[in-house]
Amino acid sequence: MIIVSNTELSELYNRAIAGYYRCISDEDNAFLSDEISIPIDEVVLKYFKAKAVFCDNVSKIDSWEVEIILWDESSMIGRYTHIEDDMGNELDDSLVFDYKG
Repeated sequence: MIIVSNTELSELYNRAIAGYYRCISDEDNAFLSDEISIPIDEVVLKYFKAKAVFCDNVSKIDSWEVEIILWDESSMIGRYTHIEDDMGNELDDSLVFDYKG
């Protein structure tokens, strides 16, 4: 059994949130603000899930997938997924806005 402490989980979410802010601040992603109807700096981030990914060796975590859901004032408008290796190094990320309004 693998046990993840509240502190470790909090650190995972903090790194995911930092990744989100790096993503929306990247000049190559300036188009993102056009995909939603509110200013991008008003998006509310909420913890959603953290998933440990195991590969060949089931007793060792290969990577983490941490998902943050994105909200406007009243509804979910998207999600940000941060993927990192077992040492906390960012491997990939994904930001998708689902807003239909």
